Amino acid sequence: MDTKPEVLTQTILPFALHGINPRTIMGQYKWNKIKKEAQSIANHHCQACGRYVEHIPGDWLECHEEYNIDMKNHVFSIKNFICLCKECHNYIHQGRLRMLLLDGTIDEEYYNKIISHGESILKEHGLSKKDLPKDEIENPEWKLEYDGYLYFKET
Repeated sequence: MDTKPEVLTQTILPFALHGINPRTIMGQYKWNKIKKEAQSIANHHCQACGRYVEHIPGDWLECHEEYNIDMKNHVFSIKNFICLCKECHNYIHQGRLRMLLLDGTIDEEYYNKIISHGESILKEHGLSKKDLPKDEIENPEWKLEYDGYLYFKET
């Protein structure tokens, strides 16, 4: 299976897109359909690191969106859905992971394990994490484009 470790370089979402996600936009029925299709393509393997994932309680593939990012127009456009192991998915969502650490939901050992996992995959493939500049993370103008529609938080 071909892996896409470059998905781990994905930046954290700007604050303006927190709470705006495909599952909410499309509804649970369509989300479940897309997730099943993505899981079928992945065939029990994380599409970032290649790890075999058994689909047992506590160890399953999680569906994630790949984005194109238009910096000029402040638009994240969904280009694809892929399946990731929980470690790779948590690595992408480092902002959320950090919040879980700060509120005591996870411990520092687990946090460091996730960060090390992602960093080692990126290093192995000569890649590095991309991040938006702080002013862009805080910019309220960001929108999510999906299926020809723009979604954003009203201010």
